[in-house]
Amino acid sequence: MITIESAVSYQPKDSQVHFMSEIPITESNLMRLLEKTILNASGNDKGDLTLTFQDGDVLTIYDNAPSYESYKIQNGDEIIIV
Repeated sequence: MITIESAVSYQPKDSQVHFMSEIPITESNLMRLLEKTILNASGNDKGDLTLTFQDGDVLTIYDNAPSYESYKIQNGDEIIIV
C-alpha cells in the first residue's frame, strides 16, 4: 500500500500529457491505477519515486515537503516513510 501526501504527476500510456496535482487533490484519474501491477519502481536522490505500471502508465510522487511526510510505503509489517 502506498499513501501519498504530496504532489504527484501522472502520465497515462495513451497520452503525451502529464497531469500534475498538488495536495489537496480535488480531481484526478488516479483511481484507474488501483489494483494494477507495478513493473518498475525507481527513486532519485531528492526522494522522488517513479512507478511504472503494467499497462505503461507512469506515476511520480514528489518529496517536495522536506519537513513533512511525502509518502509512505507499507508492505506487510515493513513501513518506509519519505
